[in-house]
Amino acid sequence: QHLAESVEVLAPNETRVVSLEQGWNTGIQIPGEYRVVVQALDGSTSQLISEQSIAFNVSPTEKLASIGAEVSPSFALMNSNPDVEISAQLRNSSNQPLAVQIGYEVFSPSGVSLMQGEQSIDVAPEEENKKVVLGTLSHVYLESGLYQVVLTILDGVVPDALLSTELFVPPTVRLTVDQDINPETVIPGDERRVQVQIQVKGVDGE
Repeated sequence: QHLAESVEVLAPNETRVVSLEQGWNTGIQIPGEYRVVVQALDGSTSQLISEQSIAFNVSPTEKLASIGAEVSPSFALMNSNPDVEISAQLRNSSNQPLAVQIGYEVFSPSGVSLMQGEQSIDVAPEEENKKVVLGTLSHVYLESGLYQVVLTILDGVVPDALLSTELFVPPTVRLTVDQDINPETVIPGDERRVQVQIQVKGVDGE
């Protein structure tokens, strides 16, 4: 891979230090020895005058930037029982295959465990982003609030960030109506103003 070049004009017997700098993202390059080759070419004829090289190593790396829990759908209605897919999204920064064993658990807003399990996942270097379905939660949602999905690492590579997620169940809402009229009695033919007040209030329906 050609990285950078520089054109230099040198006087006879002149010695000069030329600095070349180029960023190189190792990405998912396989581990091993790599070489940087520097060539000096004649500016007029492009003939090779000199060539030097230096070696460096890319180390074997098993690294996960993050593993995050995801749910689909991300909300459910009270008294409903949709199937909620629970998955893990992995962001991989490794240059060789790795394996990780994930544990997962779903908690109700009151802290009751509704579902738990574990799964082993193999990740190849070219899989920079990988989504794995862990399971499906089938549950009748009788409690409003946030249902927590928590991940744990049981074995293998520990990610830099381990992210939980939430399923939201909004409360049902009912309305109460209060009304007041003043005065309650009027005399026919009497010109009086009647005031009516209506108050509507939302109340948690659980």
